Amino acid sequence: MFRRKKESKMRYFSKKIGLDLDYFFKSGFWLGLFQISNLGKALILSLAFANLVSIEAYGKYNFVLTFISFASVFTLSGLGASMVQSVARKYYGTYSKCLKMLFFSSFFGSFIS
Repeated sequence: MFRRKKESKMRYFSKKIGLDLDYFFKSGFWLGLFQISNLGKALILSLAFANLVSIEAYGKYNFVLTFISFASVFTLSGLGASMVQSVARKYYGTYSKCLKMLFFSSFFGSFIS
């Protein structure tokens, strides 16, 4: 009974939003868990690094992280996910195309930054 209510509500909200919520929650759970774990690891590493090294070394570390974050704005961040999806659909030629596109976008993006 609970399952039917859940499925009917999911169908209703899926039509309202225009998104397959069942698929989204099943797939998005692992992605969200991965992102949260990476955030937690980065926070712990940053706190440990701030307490264990000198102020100058921590300043350089923050400078490098800021530069990398700024430079990553000019890359194609969603290309990896689309490449995995296309390989899963057995379009094997897209790997080399995506790799070239990623290289050139990063190469030209580094000149901008």
